[in-house]
Amino acid sequence: MQAPVIAIIGGGFCGMLTAVHLCREADSTLHLILINKGSPFARGLAYSPHSHQYLLNVRARSMSAFADEPVHFVEWLQQHPLYKHISPAALSTSFIPGTIYGEYLESIWQQTMATKPSFVTISMIEETAVDIQEATPHYNIHLQNNRHVTADYIILATGNSQPRPLPFTATHSSLPWSTYTLSLDNTTTPVLIAGNGLTMADTVTGLREQGFTGVIHTISPNGYALKPHSQPDLSYFLSAESIATCSTLRQWKKEVYKQITQARAASLPDELVIDALRPYTTNAWQQFSYADKQDFLRHSAHFWSILRHRLPHSIHAALEREFQAGMFAPHKGVIQQTEKDSNGGIHVNWYNCISRNHRQLHVQKIINCTGPGTDITQSSNPLLKNLSSTGLLKADELKLGLWVNAADYSVIDANGNNHRRIVTLGTNLKGLLWESTAVPELRVQCKQVAVRLLQQVNHKEKACI
Repeated sequence: MQAPVIAIIGGGFCGMLTAVHLCREADSTLHLILINKGSPFARGLAYSPHSHQYLLNVRARSMSAFADEPVHFVEWLQQHPLYKHISPAALSTSFIPGTIYGEYLESIWQQTMATKPSFVTISMIEETAVDIQEATPHYNIHLQNNRHVTADYIILATGNSQPRPLPFTATHSSLPWSTYTLSLDNTTTPVLIAGNGLTMADTVTGLREQGFTGVIHTISPNGYALKPHSQPDLSYFLSAESIATCSTLRQWKKEVYKQITQARAASLPDELVIDALRPYTTNAWQQFSYADKQDFLRHSAHFWSILRHRLPHSIHAALEREFQAGMFAPHKGVIQQTEKDSNGGIHVNWYNCISRNHRQLHVQKIINCTGPGTDITQSSNPLLKNLSSTGLLKADELKLGLWVNAADYSVIDANGNNHRRIVTLGTNLKGLLWESTAVPELRVQCKQVAVRLLQQVNHKEKACI
């Protein structure tokens, strides 16, 4: 009997780690096809930056790739030449460069390849998947080079799409981490970053490292409000009973405000409450009505993000120094129109939300750091966009990700048919789970998807005997 074939499309954190769990959990013949192009396998785009100055925005103690081995990453760091002389306690509270975390992920994959059972075979294809067609009882995955591969099961581990296109016509870069974007011929003429989030902070760091000495402007409707992480020894206790009855957004907000008030009374920062709520966030999100979710996205998501996504102290302090020196100029506003001049510069007309008047900037480049696009109908990923067009994939009702079966993350097409042999994870589940972008959630999903898919494979194989 031919070995079942599972194809994983995407080779970043989720694609690699799901493959690792498939190798670990498989107990019979299995063939994996790993399709990945663009970023190094295992590292993905997130953990293959060109600079050691890009730091993870989560402490090392929370970055183990395995939920059931919480000190796995810290123990690996203790063996690394750069960190072997640092105590485990100090390492666990440190913010490690993304390049080092990429090394960690690569080491996991290398160890998996060296120790996997012989009945699990692996093919790696460095190409872009652009379409999937059902060819019962299999699926044909079409590649950009006009070839196709056949699989019995498919895992969509496509990661983040590029930022949404900016609503104006002047040239802008949507690849904020690339050296091409950050390398400028003119090192003094101002640059504009659209966005004021974590990617903006990385981009400022990268521009300075590349030798840019000019003013960096940033613009977003909500302005700059990034906070540094709290001290590592601070925490806030929240009992499950206190939020057990919160089934609506209104009840949830009331409880959050109550807890924040109590935290402030104890001289604790607000963000500790958000950290304490994290284990309960997905359950709350899934209880919210569609109207509640829309309300949250429209009015509360920004404030949640400020408290939820924070910077390492060193990066936050560097931005503050830039701001005090007048070299980092964050604005609360909306870009309304741009026009290229004869010298290659860009005139930017924007509305200042604080002074409530129209302003102008002249910059040499606009870098799009507005966050990944989530609407698959407009995705920069050709596979997601094509499958949305053919109807094999459908966006969730909020267009935050894919419409899926909540029980096993298998996709549901535009006609409501559940394709149990095509599953997804990561950012594609944001509409279902809300919290679905960080390692603590992703590592759990990777194991869940692998175990559930192998159960499905084994059930089918037994049925064929």
